[in-house]
Amino acid sequence: MGKNIILTPKEYHLLCYMAQNSNQILTKQMICNEVWNDDYEGYDNTIMVHIRKLRQKLEKDPSNPKYIITAKGLGYKLYISK
Repeated sequence: MGKNIILTPKEYHLLCYMAQNSNQILTKQMICNEVWNDDYEGYDNTIMVHIRKLRQKLEKDPSNPKYIITAKGLGYKLYISK
């Protein structure tokens, strides 16, 4: 059985957005527009921190993620196998 994970409202919104667009690369601009309802300018570190916190809560080995993947220079994607 799975375990309960406590997410902040922003983590939850970010995870839901990624799940709705699973297996697709989401640019940081797209993430910022959807989750923070703002332009990307100045949010780079904020997005990285939220991704890191989600990985710590969801990944078995957050340093070697299998689900929340970084697309270098592009953004992130939530990988869900079919």
